[in-house]
Amino acid sequence: MVQVVYFISSNECFDFQFIFRDEKRTMSFENLYAFILLIPSFYFWRYCCRYARSKRIALALLLICLCIIIAGPKLRLDSSGIDLVLILDRSLSMSAEGSQLAKDTISHLEEYKGKDNRLGIITFGKNVAIEKMLGDLSIFEVYRKSIDPESSNLNDAVLMGLSIIPENRSGKIIVLSDGKYRGINPSKASSISMMRNIPIYYREVIGSFIEDLAVGNFNLPGSVSIGEEMQFSVNVNATKIFKATYILKRNGKVISKGDRDFIAGVNKLYFVDRNWNVGTTKYELELIAEDDSVLQNNIGRGVLLVKGKKGVLVINQSGSDDDFIRAIKSANFKVKVSSPEEISLNLSQILNYSTIIFENVPAHLFLNSQLEALKIAIKEFGLNFMMTGGRSSFGMGGYYLSPLDEILPVDMIPKDDKKLASSSIAIALDRSGSMAASAGGGRTKMDVANIGAKSILDLLTSKDELSVIAVDSEPHVVIPMKKVIDRGAMQQEILSIESMGGGIYTYTALEECARQIAKAGGATRHIIIFADAADAEEPGEYISLCGKLSALGVTISVIALGSKTDYDAKFLIDLAKHGKGNIYFAKEVESLPSLFAEDFIQHSRASFVTESTNLRVVGGLFKIGDFKLKEVPSINGLNLNYNREGATNGLIALTEYFNPALSYWRASAGKVMTLSFEVDGPYVGDWKSWQGYDNFIANLIHWLTPKEDLLEYQLKAERSGHDVKVNLYYDPEKVTLDGLYPNAFAYPDNKELKPIQFPLYPKGFGVLEGHFSIDEGSVYQIVSSIKGKHVLGNPISLPYSPEFEINANQLDGGAVIKKMAKKTKGDEIKILNDDIFSSENPVEITKSLINYFILLAIFLFICDIIGRRLDFSIFSYLKYTMKNKDLHTDVVDADEMEEEEEGSLFDALKKSKKF
Repeated sequence: MVQVVYFISSNECFDFQFIFRDEKRTMSFENLYAFILLIPSFYFWRYCCRYARSKRIALALLLICLCIIIAGPKLRLDSSGIDLVLILDRSLSMSAEGSQLAKDTISHLEEYKGKDNRLGIITFGKNVAIEKMLGDLSIFEVYRKSIDPESSNLNDAVLMGLSIIPENRSGKIIVLSDGKYRGINPSKASSISMMRNIPIYYREVIGSFIEDLAVGNFNLPGSVSIGEEMQFSVNVNATKIFKATYILKRNGKVISKGDRDFIAGVNKLYFVDRNWNVGTTKYELELIAEDDSVLQNNIGRGVLLVKGKKGVLVINQSGSDDDFIRAIKSANFKVKVSSPEEISLNLSQILNYSTIIFENVPAHLFLNSQLEALKIAIKEFGLNFMMTGGRSSFGMGGYYLSPLDEILPVDMIPKDDKKLASSSIAIALDRSGSMAASAGGGRTKMDVANIGAKSILDLLTSKDELSVIAVDSEPHVVIPMKKVIDRGAMQQEILSIESMGGGIYTYTALEECARQIAKAGGATRHIIIFADAADAEEPGEYISLCGKLSALGVTISVIALGSKTDYDAKFLIDLAKHGKGNIYFAKEVESLPSLFAEDFIQHSRASFVTESTNLRVVGGLFKIGDFKLKEVPSINGLNLNYNREGATNGLIALTEYFNPALSYWRASAGKVMTLSFEVDGPYVGDWKSWQGYDNFIANLIHWLTPKEDLLEYQLKAERSGHDVKVNLYYDPEKVTLDGLYPNAFAYPDNKELKPIQFPLYPKGFGVLEGHFSIDEGSVYQIVSSIKGKHVLGNPISLPYSPEFEINANQLDGGAVIKKMAKKTKGDEIKILNDDIFSSENPVEITKSLINYFILLAIFLFICDIIGRRLDFSIFSYLKYTMKNKDLHTDVVDADEMEEEEEGSLFDALKKSKKF
């Protein structure tokens, strides 16, 4: 069928289309006016061409083809199949029934998908992740992406779903959620879906927010002085009348308890308290009611800052006093002593102290996130830090490549490797299926283990030898035992190891390491086995093999991913014991690189010398205290650390390299000091009996501990719902900002420690103001910097995960999804069948035909040239054939006569050179 249509465009000009239509296809032309060119083309073809019309057929077709090209031909086809995106809510508020419904929905959609249709799967909580891309033919089985369940970012999930559906495909979205969103209202995403003609369908998930008693806001002041009496209240929200018991705790200790009737709506509980603990104080209110259907919001939290002089925290392995701590207390410092197991080093806990001291305590007793929080507290919040020496400190203690490495004023590895003894190391890495799990930051556990092995490569010199074996059910020699010559190639081979499934066969790994180490000729020979503490198979005859290796001077250490309570932990501990090496348990995969380095340094680098060493006093000591001395006692043990550029030395060891014994510097906001010798223990030497010991230690702590300054600036944070307002107060008569306004940072005290940065702008005379939004249950510590001074604000937090707050949206989450479906012409899906992959809005695919017609025009042009050069006409050929069939009749066709006449005239003109 041929049809001519036209419409009025935006510039009010007529535009025509010439359409050829059948059942499935439409051919259109962008510029119908181009066909007017057929008139002069016909005139040219009929009157201007100088050869016979029977030879002009190619030229005629060529001219028509050129007109079509100028007209802009297009072919429109209906798209085949549909792209369906399933969006699944994985937030905390989703019930168990909702999770099962999600599994059933995925199963049915995989079954009904068909050949031309495509299925994509997106999950969301606080973040959004694509679990399955459109076009992925694999059957979805388990969630592979990490989702933070603390919130429901439904709007971004729908936007993500729309973004992966191409414009040239029909699309459909199915949302499986309770509708209790956080952040941006998802109606904005549904508007975009409506404009793209992509309907949103939903499967109803029945929520449980019907009978709920919940802790609301804590109405606390931002800060109080130590010992100051204060009154505060706590909101309690109820959906009906409840009779409940309340329990109030301060820093985990019960301070109030009672029974109360709560009416429907907002109730208030009032309390009076006096706090004598400086730093962040956490209050916790618990509600106990029999018929409460949601228990996750029955415990709420509030925080405030208690101002006063902060104390000193000393962490050692015993958690008890010694001569070093006695010396600090003698100077009237408030000191708390703890072991790593007894204290939780999150950011809020750390900021309760002015100075923290690590006294000969190894890094592997802390979580990597705890050391990261300590580094942030030093650099951003002005915490002061000291590390003392010993066999469990510095490089020997695993601090090389740890988060604290960069803030220490000393290097833990030598700069000159000429006098280092050669080492031979064989490393067996578990590459079983468990190593494919995510380690965060887009990396797998295998990736981080590879980085750990690479950290040893970085410590090796050209005299050393290395072998790396990847092990699952059998060993795979990645690097055979050889000297570290081509470091770049070896590094690439290590970092390319991938998890391949199965479990790790430990004895098989040990056997291959033994074969490799037998080829080695280093002065020290050492084996490192890296395995999953929950999945280390095949012990074999490990005791016998360890005995043989030990007789040859080979030591064996084990780095286990997991904890001492895991299934195969006892076996791995025993393996390290018989191998006369170390056993390390990495609870966090991020700590693996420093554990690898720690084990190597302990076994292959003499970084702690146990001999009497004299110390020399240098000028840097007198800059930090009132020291009236010319010499100090000798020591019996020294950590071989090395000078870092920018650091100042107070004591230097009289060794070959004059290693620093006392060094200090400022690490951004905080002061950091290192003593590269024991302050209490078997290697302390004559210091223990030295009469000036107490005064020397006290002077160091006085320098580290800040004096009480007059408050030039104040940083105050106030929360209203999820919005936090931060005000920075200053005296404009003393401080001139000149339009350079600072930023502020809010650090959560969770594992990730990812700060929120926000600007501060003038709000009034001497006031800067900024805002940020919190969307999780962490405590946020706030800091800013003005004129080089770091200003700490009061902590702020939500009572609990916002997923369980009672508000209008939470109570009517289902209505949100229903509105989205109605707006986009979707509906509720009660029963899934193959109709779900049908499309009410098929998308037409437009394909330009210009290139095809250009190729046709080129072909016709060549045909025209051939016809003229060879004096060939298809019509002449056909007529000649017809005459042969008619027994060579002498009848001459009129067109042929005309052609012959024109040809003769043309030849005559050509010969006379008048043409």
